Amino acid sequence: MESGNCITICMYESSCNSLRNIMADTTDNNINIGDLEFGILDDGTWVLLNKYFEEAFDNKFADFDWFKQVLNLSNKYNLPPVLYVNHESIKYLEHENHMIVYNVLDIIEEQCVQQNIPEFNLIDAGMNFTPDKEYKTKFNKFIANTWIMHCKEHDLDIYPWVHHIRHSEEWKDRKHLLCDLKYVKYPISNLMSRAKTTRLAFYVEAHRLGFWDSNPSLTFNYFGQSDEMDRDILATTHYTNDTFADKLLSNFHNVEKVLAPGEYEIDIENNYPPELGMRTPFAVKTYQDAFITISAESEEIGEYMMITEKTVLPIINLQPVHIIGQRGINKFMESLGFDMFKDIIDYDLFDDIEDNGMRAIKQTHVIYDSVIKNFDDVLAYWKKNEASMHERVCNNYLTFERLHKKMTEHLIVRPGSIINTPELNVDNFSAMLKDNTL
Repeated sequence: MESGNCITICMYESSCNSLRNIMADTTDNNINIGDLEFGILDDGTWVLLNKYFEEAFDNKFADFDWFKQVLNLSNKYNLPPVLYVNHESIKYLEHENHMIVYNVLDIIEEQCVQQNIPEFNLIDAGMNFTPDKEYKTKFNKFIANTWIMHCKEHDLDIYPWVHHIRHSEEWKDRKHLLCDLKYVKYPISNLMSRAKTTRLAFYVEAHRLGFWDSNPSLTFNYFGQSDEMDRDILATTHYTNDTFADKLLSNFHNVEKVLAPGEYEIDIENNYPPELGMRTPFAVKTYQDAFITISAESEEIGEYMMITEKTVLPIINLQPVHIIGQRGINKFMESLGFDMFKDIIDYDLFDDIEDNGMRAIKQTHVIYDSVIKNFDDVLAYWKKNEASMHERVCNNYLTFERLHKKMTEHLIVRPGSIINTPELNVDNFSAMLKDNTL
């Protein structure tokens, strides 16, 4: 390991597999030290292949000797430690996701202090980062999102995203297709999984206003593992004596998980290959069918702003996007240089409401009034202004492309380089993106 430049650890197997995909020859270059197996990237970054923080969480850190061994190797060979981290586990002391019962910074701090390691590097999708308390260890936080990285080749292979094979030649060019409003049928698309206050409020109000069942592009109606807790909190806090909401929330487990029409036409193998390192998103045609995507982002509280594939994929698909998530998230995205189509959905009407549930309730009604209530008129207006729409969605795509290129270069192909790449730090990254310096 003497010739390496850092040791990288992944919290999730998907992150590890993303790095594994660009190893030149995994078998020949792998080494085993005790129970640990390491692979190496072209830049000399060692990647721990057989241990993930995810497993440690499941075991409540009952067996954490492997992490001590990694830090010992880091010290022995002077290799800075880098962790692809779960954002929730560094943001909160505890979280609504019941699996996260520890703040991983506390665990890292304990081991770093014991082994006299002064700095520890974190790679994570969130922008803003302020630890909950003071630590002796200096935590350097860098920005990434491995879910949206194409990792089989060093350069971004955009072909699977912009070329969608269909039976008709008319649908062949995906970029042209997604810029053409004549194909739009429905007001919005939305993907929801795992219960959160904002998502459940959107679910209730969409039903109340009558557009959930009537809009096939409102797809996955599944709320995952923490549903019971969030359902009870939402019903008690925001829908007291509201029989409509109570009945709906009590029954949502029995509501069928429905696919949008375009989802049945997806060719998963050709359009979303495994090396993308991400969950399967919407089919291309689902984006085309809808006028705007409502991104139900991963986070809904705190100042630690999150941008994940839920928001990025509509941008890649040349579609307007609007976020249901943290307070101020739409304004924050705009501050980075992204066009959040405020003239379609005016986020000033709700973005600064502090209460998560009340913000989502107001937001859902604004979405209805702005896009759904008179959708034929809205779509007719934008068809007349299609050239402007085309330019705006393409500019969003180009903004993301610059961001993606920088992330891929430093965080996937050469993750060790982040230590000498200060512009990727949260302290100045946002300003650089806004000023078009990336």
